[in-house]
Amino acid sequence: MAKVTVRVGSTFQKEGIEQAKTGVKSLGEQTKASTSQMLAGFAALSIGVAAVAKVLNTVKKAIQENVTLYAQQEKVEKRLAASALNNPLINGQAVKSLKDYASAMQEATGVGDEAIIQQEQFLVALGNSEEQIRNILDAALDLSGTGMFNLETAVKGLSQTLTGQAGTLGRYIPQLRELTAEQLKAGAAVDFVSENFAGVARAMKETTAGALMTFNSAWGDL
Repeated sequence: MAKVTVRVGSTFQKEGIEQAKTGVKSLGEQTKASTSQMLAGFAALSIGVAAVAKVLNTVKKAIQENVTLYAQQEKVEKRLAASALNNPLINGQAVKSLKDYASAMQEATGVGDEAIIQQEQFLVALGNSEEQIRNILDAALDLSGTGMFNLETAVKGLSQTLTGQAGTLGRYIPQLRELTAEQLKAGAAVDFVSENFAGVARAMKETTAGALMTFNSAWGDL
Protein backbone atom coordinates (compact mmCIF):
# COMPACT_ATOMS: atom_id res chain seq x y z
CA MET A 1 0.00 0.00 0.00
CA ALA A 2 1.31 3.42 -0.91
CA LYS A 3 2.01 5.90 1.94
CA VAL A 4 0.93 9.50 1.79
CA THR A 5 2.76 12.03 3.91
CA VAL A 6 1.10 15.37 4.61
CA ARG A 7 3.30 18.23 5.81
CA VAL A 8 1.70 21.32 7.28
CA GLY A 9 3.79 24.44 7.09
CA SER A 10 3.29 27.91 8.67
CA THR A 11 5.11 31.20 8.78
CA PHE A 12 5.38 33.19 12.05
CA GLN A 13 3.74 36.59 11.55
CA LYS A 14 5.21 38.82 14.27
CA GLU A 15 3.57 41.99 12.97
CA GLY A 16 0.06 40.56 13.35
CA ILE A 17 0.74 39.53 16.92
CA GLU A 18 1.95 43.04 17.83
CA GLN A 19 -1.15 44.59 16.28
CA ALA A 20 -3.35 42.26 18.28
CA LYS A 21 -1.54 43.15 21.50
CA THR A 22 -1.89 46.87 20.75
CA GLY A 23 -5.60 46.42 20.09
CA VAL A 24 -6.15 44.54 23.34
CA LYS A 25 -4.20 47.18 25.30
CA SER A 26 -6.21 49.98 23.69
CA LEU A 27 -9.44 48.19 24.47
CA GLY A 28 -8.35 47.79 28.10
CA GLU A 29 -7.52 51.49 28.43
CA GLN A 30 -10.82 52.51 26.88
CA THR A 31 -12.69 50.17 29.21
CA LYS A 32 -10.80 51.58 32.20
CA ALA A 33 -11.58 55.15 31.11
CA SER A 34 -15.24 54.31 30.59
CA THR A 35 -15.41 52.67 34.00
CA SER A 36 -13.81 55.72 35.64
CA GLN A 37 -16.26 58.03 33.89
CA MET A 38 -19.15 55.85 34.94
CA LEU A 39 -17.97 55.81 38.56
CA ALA A 40 -17.50 59.59 38.48
CA GLY A 41 -21.04 59.92 37.16
CA PHE A 42 -22.38 57.77 39.97
CA ALA A 43 -20.42 59.82 42.50
CA ALA A 44 -21.81 63.08 41.10
CA LEU A 45 -25.31 61.62 41.16
CA SER A 46 -24.87 60.55 44.78
CA ILE A 47 -23.70 64.04 45.74
CA GLY A 48 -26.69 65.55 43.93
CA VAL A 49 -29.12 63.21 45.67
CA ALA A 50 -27.53 64.00 49.06
CA ALA A 51 -27.82 67.74 48.40
CA VAL A 52 -31.48 67.42 47.44
CA ALA A 53 -32.15 65.28 50.52
CA LYS A 54 -30.50 67.91 52.73
CA VAL A 55 -32.63 70.69 51.23
CA LEU A 56 -35.79 68.62 51.67
CA ASN A 57 -34.92 67.91 55.30
CA THR A 58 -34.32 71.61 55.92
CA VAL A 59 -37.67 72.51 54.34
CA LYS A 60 -39.40 69.77 56.34
CA LYS A 61 -37.89 71.05 59.59
CA ALA A 62 -38.90 74.64 58.78
CA ILE A 63 -42.47 73.57 58.03
CA GLN A 64 -42.65 71.60 61.27
CA GLU A 65 -41.37 74.58 63.25
CA ASN A 66 -43.86 76.86 61.54
CA VAL A 67 -46.73 74.50 62.32
CA THR A 68 -45.58 74.35 65.95
CA LEU A 69 -45.51 78.15 66.21
CA TYR A 70 -48.95 78.37 64.64
CA ALA A 71 -50.30 75.83 67.14
CA GLN A 72 -48.78 77.81 70.02
CA GLN A 73 -50.32 81.06 68.84
CA GLU A 74 -53.70 79.43 68.31
CA LYS A 75 -53.55 78.07 71.86
CA VAL A 76 -52.68 81.41 73.50
CA GLU A 77 -55.37 83.21 71.50
CA LYS A 78 -57.95 80.67 72.69
CA ARG A 79 -56.78 81.17 76.26
CA LEU A 80 -57.01 84.95 75.89
CA ALA A 81 -60.60 84.71 74.65
CA ALA A 82 -61.50 82.28 77.45
CA SER A 83 -59.95 84.51 80.15
CA ALA A 84 -61.85 87.51 78.78
CA LEU A 85 -65.13 85.75 79.53
CA ASN A 86 -64.32 86.04 83.25
CA ASN A 87 -63.12 89.65 83.12
CA PRO A 88 -65.95 92.21 82.93
CA LEU A 89 -63.46 94.86 81.80
CA ILE A 90 -62.54 92.94 78.62
CA ASN A 91 -65.09 92.32 75.86
CA GLY A 92 -64.75 90.87 72.38
CA GLN A 93 -63.62 94.18 70.91
CA ALA A 94 -60.96 94.53 73.60
CA VAL A 95 -59.68 91.02 72.80
CA LYS A 96 -59.31 91.98 69.13
CA SER A 97 -57.62 95.24 70.13
CA LEU A 98 -55.13 93.36 72.33
CA LYS A 99 -54.26 90.97 69.50
CA ASP A 100 -53.74 93.96 67.19
CA TYR A 101 -51.51 95.51 69.84
CA ALA A 102 -49.46 92.29 70.01
CA SER A 103 -48.96 92.35 66.23
CA ALA A 104 -47.93 96.01 66.34
CA MET A 105 -45.44 95.34 69.13
CA GLN A 106 -43.96 92.45 67.19
CA GLU A 107 -43.40 94.80 64.28
CA ALA A 108 -41.89 97.46 66.56
CA THR A 109 -39.73 95.29 68.81
CA GLY A 110 -39.28 91.92 67.07
CA VAL A 111 -40.79 90.05 70.04
CA GLY A 112 -43.15 87.34 68.80
CA ASP A 113 -46.83 88.25 69.06
CA GLU A 114 -47.60 84.81 70.49
CA ALA A 115 -45.32 85.61 73.46
CA ILE A 116 -47.05 88.96 73.96
CA ILE A 117 -50.54 87.44 73.69
CA GLN A 118 -49.53 84.88 76.31
CA GLN A 119 -48.74 87.71 78.74
CA GLU A 120 -51.95 89.52 77.77
CA GLN A 121 -53.88 86.40 78.74
CA PHE A 122 -52.13 86.36 82.12
CA LEU A 123 -52.99 90.01 82.76
CA VAL A 124 -56.60 89.57 81.62
CA ALA A 125 -56.94 86.64 84.03
CA LEU A 126 -55.79 88.95 86.85
CA GLY A 127 -58.69 91.30 86.09
CA ASN A 128 -56.79 94.19 84.47
CA SER A 129 -58.38 96.57 81.98
CA GLU A 130 -57.15 96.91 78.41
CA GLU A 131 -55.42 100.21 79.25
CA GLN A 132 -53.65 98.68 82.25
CA ILE A 133 -52.54 95.71 80.15
CA ARG A 134 -51.07 97.96 77.47
CA ASN A 135 -49.24 100.08 80.06
CA ILE A 136 -47.78 97.04 81.80
CA LEU A 137 -46.70 95.42 78.53
CA ASP A 138 -45.13 98.64 77.21
CA ALA A 139 -43.01 98.82 80.37
CA ALA A 140 -42.31 95.06 80.45
CA LEU A 141 -41.13 94.98 76.83
CA ASP A 142 -38.64 97.77 77.49
CA LEU A 143 -37.54 96.19 80.76
CA SER A 144 -36.99 92.79 79.13
CA GLY A 145 -35.02 94.55 76.40
CA THR A 146 -32.36 95.42 78.99
CA GLY A 147 -31.57 91.74 79.45
CA MET A 148 -32.19 91.86 83.21
CA PHE A 149 -35.43 89.89 82.89
CA ASN A 150 -37.30 87.97 80.26
CA LEU A 151 -40.74 89.20 79.22
CA GLU A 152 -42.68 86.85 81.48
CA THR A 153 -40.66 87.79 84.58
CA ALA A 154 -40.97 91.50 83.77
CA VAL A 155 -44.76 91.23 83.40
CA LYS A 156 -45.17 89.26 86.63
CA GLY A 157 -42.86 91.64 88.49
CA LEU A 158 -44.76 94.72 87.37
CA SER A 159 -48.06 93.03 88.21
CA GLN A 160 -46.77 92.33 91.70
CA THR A 161 -46.05 96.02 92.25
CA LEU A 162 -49.75 96.75 91.71
CA THR A 163 -50.45 94.79 94.89
CA GLY A 164 -48.34 97.28 96.84
CA GLN A 165 -45.07 95.30 96.91
CA ALA A 166 -41.82 96.14 95.11
CA GLY A 167 -41.07 92.40 95.13
CA THR A 168 -38.61 90.91 92.66
CA LEU A 169 -38.13 94.12 90.69
CA GLY A 170 -37.30 96.03 93.87
CA ARG A 171 -34.19 93.87 94.36
CA TYR A 172 -32.78 95.06 91.03
CA ILE A 173 -34.31 98.54 90.77
CA PRO A 174 -33.76 100.16 94.20
CA GLN A 175 -35.85 103.23 93.34
CA LEU A 176 -38.95 101.05 93.47
CA ARG A 177 -38.28 100.27 97.13
CA GLU A 178 -38.65 103.96 97.90
CA LEU A 179 -42.27 104.00 96.73
CA THR A 180 -45.07 103.57 99.24
CA ALA A 181 -47.59 100.74 99.00
CA GLU A 182 -50.24 103.25 97.89
CA GLN A 183 -47.98 104.58 95.14
CA LEU A 184 -47.21 101.07 93.93
CA LYS A 185 -50.89 100.15 93.84
CA ALA A 186 -51.55 103.31 91.82
CA GLY A 187 -49.05 102.16 89.17
CA ALA A 188 -46.03 104.28 90.13
CA ALA A 189 -43.62 101.41 89.48
CA VAL A 190 -45.03 100.86 86.00
CA ASP A 191 -44.72 104.59 85.32
CA PHE A 192 -41.12 104.64 86.61
CA VAL A 193 -40.06 101.75 84.38
CA SER A 194 -41.83 103.24 81.37
CA GLU A 195 -40.08 106.57 81.83
CA ASN A 196 -36.60 105.28 82.65
CA PHE A 197 -36.39 102.40 80.17
CA ALA A 198 -38.40 103.91 77.34
CA GLY A 199 -37.32 102.85 73.84
CA VAL A 200 -35.05 99.96 74.89
CA ALA A 201 -37.17 97.28 73.22
CA ARG A 202 -37.30 99.16 69.91
CA ALA A 203 -33.56 99.86 70.04
CA MET A 204 -32.80 96.16 70.56
CA LYS A 205 -34.60 95.33 67.32
CA GLU A 206 -31.77 97.07 65.42
CA THR A 207 -29.14 94.67 66.81
CA THR A 208 -28.13 91.39 65.14
CA ALA A 209 -29.90 89.43 67.86
CA GLY A 210 -32.97 91.60 67.37
CA ALA A 211 -32.90 91.05 63.62
CA LEU A 212 -32.77 87.27 64.12
CA MET A 213 -35.65 87.45 66.60
CA THR A 214 -37.66 89.55 64.13
CA PHE A 215 -37.00 87.03 61.36
CA ASN A 216 -38.06 84.12 63.56
CA SER A 217 -41.20 85.95 64.65
CA ALA A 218 -42.11 86.81 61.06
CA TRP A 219 -41.42 83.21 59.95
CA GLY A 220 -43.85 82.01 62.59
CA ASP A 221 -46.59 84.16 61.05
CA LEU A 222 -46.24 82.63 57.55
